Amino acid sequence: MRPSTERALRGCPVLWLSSVSADGRPHVVPVWFVWEGERIVLFSKPNARKLRNLRCEPRAMVAIGAPWRRFDVELIEAHAEVPRVLAPT
Repeated sequence: MRPSTERALRGCPVLWLSSVSADGRPHVVPVWFVWEGERIVLFSKPNARKLRNLRCEPRAMVAIGAPWRRFDVELIEAHAEVPRVLAPT
């Protein structure tokens, strides 16, 4: 991983998640996340479109960084793992 990518993951509170719907339409949303050193953990409502998309097509793209000034944005190709069991509320 590039140092600039790791800095962005440690310093940015929000990333942009891009997924694809079953009919092929792109879906891009901002999400809060936790960086655990090896993986990015996202939390969501159980029936959110992004989760429906990722269950059908786990390949995703994440954009993170600061789009102003030097346009310092990192792009990360990802493979989503969506748990079948919901976390307690």
